[in-house]
Amino acid sequence: MPRLTRKPSSPRQLALLLALSGIAPLAIVATVLLVALWRTHQAQLVQVSGAQAQVAAAAVEHRVDATIERLRAIAAADARTPDAVWLPPDAPGDQPHRARALAGEVAVSGRLAGGAVEVAVPVFRDGRLAYVLAAPLSPAELAALLQGRLRGRASAAIIDAEGAVIAGEAPAVPLQRLREQRAGAERLVPDTITAWRRVSGTGWSVVVTAPRADAEAALARELAPLAALLVAVLVASGFFAWLAARRLAAAADETRRLARELEERLERTAAAEASRARADAERARLFAEEQRARRQAEAANRAKDEFLAMLGHELRNPLGAIGNALRVLERLPSSSADHKAAREIIGRQTEHLAKIVDDLLDVGRLVSGRISLRRHLLDLAQAAAAAVGTARAGSGAAHEWQVQLAPVLVSADPTRIDQVLANLLANAVTFTPSGGCIGVRLEREAGEAVLTVEDNGPGIRPDLLPYVFELFARDVAPPQGGGLGLGLTLVRRLVELHGGSVSAANRPDGGARFVVRLPAIPDPEPAERRTRPLPSPRPARQARVLIVEDNDDARVMLQRVLQAEGHLVSAASDAKAGLEAAMAGSPNLAVIDIGLPGMDGYELARALRERLGSGVRLVALTGYGTPADRQRAGEAGFDAHLTKPVDFERLLGLIAEAGA
Repeated sequence: MPRLTRKPSSPRQLALLLALSGIAPLAIVATVLLVALWRTHQAQLVQVSGAQAQVAAAAVEHRVDATIERLRAIAAADARTPDAVWLPPDAPGDQPHRARALAGEVAVSGRLAGGAVEVAVPVFRDGRLAYVLAAPLSPAELAALLQGRLRGRASAAIIDAEGAVIAGEAPAVPLQRLREQRAGAERLVPDTITAWRRVSGTGWSVVVTAPRADAEAALARELAPLAALLVAVLVASGFFAWLAARRLAAAADETRRLARELEERLERTAAAEASRARADAERARLFAEEQRARRQAEAANRAKDEFLAMLGHELRNPLGAIGNALRVLERLPSSSADHKAAREIIGRQTEHLAKIVDDLLDVGRLVSGRISLRRHLLDLAQAAAAAVGTARAGSGAAHEWQVQLAPVLVSADPTRIDQVLANLLANAVTFTPSGGCIGVRLEREAGEAVLTVEDNGPGIRPDLLPYVFELFARDVAPPQGGGLGLGLTLVRRLVELHGGSVSAANRPDGGARFVVRLPAIPDPEPAERRTRPLPSPRPARQARVLIVEDNDDARVMLQRVLQAEGHLVSAASDAKAGLEAAMAGSPNLAVIDIGLPGMDGYELARALRERLGSGVRLVALTGYGTPADRQRAGEAGFDAHLTKPVDFERLLGLIAEAGA
């Protein structure tokens, strides 16, 4: 059986189908639009009738209220007029509305005998019903009132609660509907639109009836031009579609030829685009790598600048204290207590400088892989106990210590383990406020020595916690002073060199917890105990012109140098104490360290300017000496800017100028 094949459509047929596919929806939309407009206008007719009923009801209600007010005015004048009926309180309530009035209620009657209606108002004297005033309402007047509110051939009527017509013509509205609905509008009979609305306080309903024929005839006249226009558009669209089909058929062959040429060109273009896309992708990859390398270089450069600025600041503090101590040594006899204290300060600050240099060298060796371990059998409990003893002696009685150390042997370099313990304990002491608790615990767990150091200080900032062991990571405002951010980096690198691990976390009840895990040796052997010298006690603070410096050694030595020069000097370790001392002593000059804990030196300078005005000269003392730092100091109210170590000749000149 031969297979039937369908002949493909010609371009002209396709064009006609395309045109018809556009005209058919247009015709459907036009029909739907006409029907929707017709229904919308029908709904508007109903709404207009409802609005007329509302206006008429408002007019009737106003007329009733006017009658009530007139009766109340007559009652207020206590006069009898011929247009009002006077009823004593014991009059029989032969009509429902009068009975309600005698009961103390303003009442409006329905249709009475003869077609009249009446309004009754009770009058009270000394809280008791004195009489009732009643006045009639003219149905003719009400009918005229309604007719004045209507438009066109619409008519209106007033129906009472019993369905009796008070004014106007009887409408074709079921009484039950008037009782159930306060207002409404609908087509109740084929040729009319009926709307009604109840008159408040009367039980009446105003019913408006409008003929549909006039409104719908006007509607038909409005929509006829639109319908004709739509038909013309459809006819014109069909004609132009036929012309377009002819032109499309004539251009179809040319289009097919151009299409073949275009396909060939597209193939050649696609090959060129693919080659260009590969080149673009390679350029994008190289550009992304270049941008990544640039960002890394910029970040490294910023880290370098920040570290150098921080290193300068950390070095200036001990250098300043040493410089001050040297001035004391030059001016005081060697047998004096101040001379001895100055020597002790020089020793401590020299050790601090050596510690900074050692940390820098150790980090450099760790980064370059040039540190080698000299492992020995080590009792980690003894090493931890010695480190705790040194840290406890250094912090004095400022902290409570809880130590639980179980003997655990490890194979480790004692010197490097000492560094790990010293850095962890120094970190805990630094970030634990006075009166806080530091806990050190060592135990064996699953073949590992687990050392835990925790405190109840402020903990580690959440944004710093993931990077706390990174190089130069540090808290910008620790409670007990800052650092280079090298200690915890050394801890991690040294622990990892020993084959262990270290982690940091915040405790749920506040504070930080560091946990070091090292491989433990199963068989315990005696370990050599090492002793450490206790640090020298700090010189006692003295309080005398105004020096606000949180570094004890630098503050004490600067105070003694200025005192040796014959000046009266008071000192404070933080901004709050400095502000109190300034208010109590009214100094001529105040030397203020910028890096104070809590309120910094800039804020303190602004506070002093607000309270003391220009009567005090302010000198900024800082380890940062860039032009931007000097500009910021001037904006904060400082008169001069000194970098650490202090240039005493310049400082003494500033004091002399201030009259100190």
